[in-house]
Amino acid sequence: MKIIFKKLEVHNFKGVQDLTIEFNPTLTNVLGANHTGKTTTADAIHWVLFGKSSDGLTVFGIDPKDDENNTIHHLDNSVKLTIEADGREMTLEKVRKETWSKVKGHDEEELTGHTTDCYIDGNKYTIKDYTAEIGRICPESIFRTITNPAYFPSLKAEDQRALLVSMVGERSLEEVAADNDDFKAVLEKLNGEDIKTFRQHLSYQMKELKKNIDGIPSRISENQDIVHQLKEKGTNFDFTRKRIEEIDKGIANYDEQLADKTAIINQNYDKRLQQRKALNELKAKQAAIEEEVDRKNSKAKEDHNKEVDECKKQVDSLTRKIANAQQEIDDYSESLQRAEQKIKDFRERWQEVEDEEFKWDETQEICPTCGQRLPEGNIEELKAKAEERFNTQHEKKQDDLDKEAPKVKKAKTDAEALLKDAKERKRDLEDKLKTAKEQYEGAKDTTVETENVTERDDWNDLAAQIREKEDELKQKEPATNEEGNDLDEEAKARQESKQITDKKAELMKKRDALRDELAQENEIKQREKRIEELEDKMVNLNQQLTSLEQEDACAESLEHATIEDLETRVNKLFKMVRFQMFATMLNGTTKPTCVLTMHGVPYQDLSNSEKINAGIDLINAMSKFNNTYAPIVVDNAESINEVLPSDSQQILLVVSRDPQLTIIK
Repeated sequence: MKIIFKKLEVHNFKGVQDLTIEFNPTLTNVLGANHTGKTTTADAIHWVLFGKSSDGLTVFGIDPKDDENNTIHHLDNSVKLTIEADGREMTLEKVRKETWSKVKGHDEEELTGHTTDCYIDGNKYTIKDYTAEIGRICPESIFRTITNPAYFPSLKAEDQRALLVSMVGERSLEEVAADNDDFKAVLEKLNGEDIKTFRQHLSYQMKELKKNIDGIPSRISENQDIVHQLKEKGTNFDFTRKRIEEIDKGIANYDEQLADKTAIINQNYDKRLQQRKALNELKAKQAAIEEEVDRKNSKAKEDHNKEVDECKKQVDSLTRKIANAQQEIDDYSESLQRAEQKIKDFRERWQEVEDEEFKWDETQEICPTCGQRLPEGNIEELKAKAEERFNTQHEKKQDDLDKEAPKVKKAKTDAEALLKDAKERKRDLEDKLKTAKEQYEGAKDTTVETENVTERDDWNDLAAQIREKEDELKQKEPATNEEGNDLDEEAKARQESKQITDKKAELMKKRDALRDELAQENEIKQREKRIEELEDKMVNLNQQLTSLEQEDACAESLEHATIEDLETRVNKLFKMVRFQMFATMLNGTTKPTCVLTMHGVPYQDLSNSEKINAGIDLINAMSKFNNTYAPIVVDNAESINEVLPSDSQQILLVVSRDPQLTIIK
């Protein structure tokens, strides 16, 4: 698709009242001083096509203004653009009109909005259909990209990158790897994983390995220091083992002596054990009697307390019921008073109805029209009708009162019956409360009879037997005379057993100290073995680290090859500009970016003329990729002497001293 602007007609659009531009098919210069309509020309083109300004704004100042910057009303804003699209000439037109309406409560019409009419070749379209037709010629996103040299550089880096990648296409890692065996090995290990993620995992593994390797030398040195310290003591471990064997024999001899003494002690102990068992059985029987007495006493107290509680609950319940009955008496008394008052009011209304008499209003005998007295016959007829109405109404009132009378009477009768019943219930409850209080006081004053266990014969018999057994057992306890005189056999055995135990403890203490010395020999062996293990581990970890570093280096090379491949394919699209598609971080990793340069200079540092030619170079490539060519509108073209050639029509907006727009074709 190739689009050429042929003619632009603008009326009452922004600061332009009437403007007609006929464009050259290849190059048109639009010259003029500031505020003469150059930017308005660009805005008019974009508005008639897409309903926006050249900056992409949907809301901007279209209305013409007077010298005091006030909007000039009742003017239609119109733009007509004649184009040629692939050889087909067509006229696009938009007309914006004000809508005026008379608002309720206001004398004059007020501006209530705007309408926009769209035409193609003189035929009216809805805005939706008009927009769709323009989109078929050239979508707005492509049009802005291939007509404004400053548009693409104004996009965010990620948007620029996405657009460029869409032009050259994505290449897989397999395509980049080609016949490189090292790269193929990396791809096998990736197993579908992103290469950056793969390298991050490698980095984490290498970091952990280095951390482990760095910690090993200090651990080896620590074990070596301990081995050195233990060996410096010069302990004779063979002599220590021999000495431990001698002490173990002495301990075994003491154990045999202790066994003999223990046999004597256990023999007497078993006898006392049988006596203690018999004594405990007597005490258990005595405790069972005490428990039985306590249980009976507790049951008696519990039954008494339960009886008192039941009496108290009965008193409280009757007290509440009496209070409720009294409340009912009060309520029914008020109801009876209201019923009696209603009867009194009813009688007064009844009497008022009975006392009613027909009275003739003589003012009705005067004609309301002429003011003269009506004929006698008419007066009598009026009187008769009035009296008949009175009698009808009087009878109705009496009938209504007759219907109401039984209800009023019944209300009083019901209130009296309810009041009587409540009073009788209260008297009955008061009698019951009196009886309940007497029962409650009697229950509280009742004394609970309990049993004293010491008064039971069976308990006293057991107590005597227990005292007898305790005396016998006390007499059989071994003597503890420390001077060794008059000691029985068991006491002597205990004393000798203690002496043997003390001697055995001394030997065991010496043996434990020697064992601690002997343990140092084993510790030396264990730490020397640990040193060997740590040295082997460090060698193994270093081998693993070297392997991972080689994998990462190969993956990095593949990543750089991917970067170079993408940048090479992107930069082949252009003659002058170049793009850096990746940025290298301080830690050596890369991240996607999009930096536009020309002659090695970043876009933002270029001169205006270089920026224009850079933008045209971009447009040429994008027009070729989309196979769509549209007029390139170059603003501030006065800053450039030689515009880069293009296959698209060029419209140069040049700031000059011309007081009005001048068109040079």
